[in-house]
Amino acid sequence: MIMGYLKANTGNPKTEIEIEEFVKLKYFKEYGAIQKRLKEQELAGNIIRKGDSYLITPRGSLLITAFGEITDLFKMKNNFAKINTPLDSVK
Repeated sequence: MIMGYLKANTGNPKTEIEIEEFVKLKYFKEYGAIQKRLKEQELAGNIIRKGDSYLITPRGSLLITAFGEITDLFKMKNNFAKINTPLDSVK
C-alpha cells in the first residue's frame, strides 16, 4: 500500500505524516479494515457481539494465549497477543 502510494506520487515526496494519513484513510476508513477483522473473528468463533460491543470467547482466549506463548517462544520484539491494557484506559 505504501509503495503504491509513493509510486502514484513519483516526483512528489510524501512526509511520514502524509503517508500515515493515507493509510488511515484507505485501509481503515475506505477499506473498512476494523469491521472486516471483527467479522472474521466473529465468524471464526473467537469473539461474540453483544449489542454494539464485542467480547472474547473461551475459544478466542485460548487462541490468543497460544499465540502469545508462541510469540514469546520465538522472542519476538512486539507481542501484541499479550496486551494488558484494558480498553477503557486507551485514549
